[in-house]
Amino acid sequence: MENISENLTAKIAKKFFFEEHIYSNIFYNDVDGEKELCDILIEFVDYYICIQVKGKDEVGKSGDLQWFKKKVLKKAIKQAKDSEHTMKEENLDFYVYSEIREKKYICIHHNKPTIQIVVFCNSMISTYDRFHFSKSINKIINIFSYEDFCTMLETICIPYDIVGYVLQRNQYMPLEGGKRFIFEELTDDLTLFSAPQIEKDYAEMYLVKNYYSQDIKLEYIKFYNEFLSMIYKDYFAQLPQLFDILLSADSILANRIVSYYYRVLERIDNNIWETPLFAYTKDSGILLIRKPMLSTANELNNYISNFGTYFAYKHFISKIYLIIFVGSENETFTINVGLRKYDLSLYDDELEKKIKEINEALRSEFGSF
Repeated sequence: MENISENLTAKIAKKFFFEEHIYSNIFYNDVDGEKELCDILIEFVDYYICIQVKGKDEVGKSGDLQWFKKKVLKKAIKQAKDSEHTMKEENLDFYVYSEIREKKYICIHHNKPTIQIVVFCNSMISTYDRFHFSKSINKIINIFSYEDFCTMLETICIPYDIVGYVLQRNQYMPLEGGKRFIFEELTDDLTLFSAPQIEKDYAEMYLVKNYYSQDIKLEYIKFYNEFLSMIYKDYFAQLPQLFDILLSADSILANRIVSYYYRVLERIDNNIWETPLFAYTKDSGILLIRKPMLSTANELNNYISNFGTYFAYKHFISKIYLIIFVGSENETFTINVGLRKYDLSLYDDELEKKIKEINEALRSEFGSF
């Protein structure tokens, strides 16, 4: 089981949630001694994802169905319920062990909601209960085979939507999975008719239902995690807050960012400034800029100053994170990041004039912005 858990942790950390947000084999102490909280814990923005992993030794004596009932529906479900209760305890300290068996304590926010998941590895079981409702914790516990869980990750890709799918999975999937006819009017002019049968079908249907009206390219979504890896290479030196915002992006924002990234690749040797990409959250924004190869540092600073002030004032935000693509002579580029802080009033005559000038320039050059 430990190898299955380690393999799954490595897969999740490499492509989806990244290692700074994942803990493997979390323990705590109570009056009865040391106990395990869960096999994998993922911290994602507003949620903790707790995963219990079960694997069957092929030479075991019990049959596959009996094993599933005992190890998954009984033991793993109980562990999931126990972890739900335990994480609400404010007087417990949680920790993991390093490779040299040193304790590393981790901070768990007791009021943050949790998502409970059980993943089992038994190739002989293809039909199984996909979820379990627990009255004691008033929550759905999702159940995946190892293969289905990996398929779901690879199909949806974006962490934000992986969480969204797991939260909604029981609403439209039959208890044992399998075929279901779905007829749903998405708009007055668009009706969804589908007959999903396997986990991949349901994962794809989730994406269709949530993003059917958006111009989203699947190849962009699948590439987004690779783009995040570029930012993540030097996590702590590169502004962890920026990375966390990018990690929590939905498929719409991910599609926009990758689209801009591809535009950068196509025009890496172009020495003309072009409109940047901007996105904002509640109190901060992200500004993506391609720096022309022959432009000076002073020109870049002026460019950032103009657009940064423009967006900060327009959306009344105090922080803008910068992602700057800098081209080089061999048609490659580097990615630099930065942060600009603003303390702007709600109304400023000079800024209003500046905003008007920028709007007119953008409409003249790009038609709309």
